[in-house]
Amino acid sequence: MSTPEEILGENLVRSLSGLEAHVDTVSALEGLTCEVAGRWPTSSPHSIYQLVNHLIYWQEYCLAAIDGNDPPPPEHASDGWPGKERPASADEWEGTVARFRRGLQKASSPGLFMSS
Repeated sequence: MSTPEEILGENLVRSLSGLEAHVDTVSALEGLTCEVAGRWPTSSPHSIYQLVNHLIYWQEYCLAAIDGNDPPPPEHASDGWPGKERPASADEWEGTVARFRRGLQKASSPGLFMSS
């Protein structure tokens, strides 16, 4: 029988991987140019680049907590929105997507959400 932590972890990974109601996040990002990632969609307060960095911030925060670290909570909500408005180059954008992908792969690691 799965623990609540395992169920939460599995659902989180399934959602970000496109195995539930959402589109696979990485697939949605791959192929976007840095120019497109730096634009604001109509009526959105953030660019795609900012949204991805926000996802990375919380992804890394949660993974650090799961790893047994004690990351300090952000002092302000804006702290969860790190980085610039747009990537400076295609390499920067591709590195950002790769960083998100690595975090998702780590979250998908067998046993990560197993309770001790």
